[in-house]
Amino acid sequence: MKLLENLSFVRSIFLIRSLFFYLFCLLLLCMVFSYVPFDSAGASDQPQIQISTSPQKTISQSLAAKATACFACHGETGRSPNSIWPNLAGQKAEYLEKQLLSFKKGTRKDPMMNPVAENLSDQQIQEIAQYYSSLMACP
Repeated sequence: MKLLENLSFVRSIFLIRSLFFYLFCLLLLCMVFSYVPFDSAGASDQPQIQISTSPQKTISQSLAAKATACFACHGETGRSPNSIWPNLAGQKAEYLEKQLLSFKKGTRKDPMMNPVAENLSDQQIQEIAQYYSSLMACP
């Protein structure tokens, strides 16, 4: 009887934990799909904003709205706050670009990454990859 009570308790903890995870995923997807589309014709006229503590690491304001989804899991500095998401700081730009393009095309499957990558242009993928590769790698 005690074992059944313990099993029930463990099951309820697992369900609560799963519920919080799915709510977080839903929040993240809401952030991804609530971006403001930018005009690609005027993208070069956009001011640069700083999103890192290092002054040379900047990203265009138009791309910053798209990159917010990246920052939510992988962090602005490329250091993930959670061990289930990889650190991107210091990764080779070519590698990051290849992975994002694979998510975008659907050849690499991930329920979180595929919708994010599908909303990025090839140019934005390249810029995000360059940004994360320019950051100091995690020790």
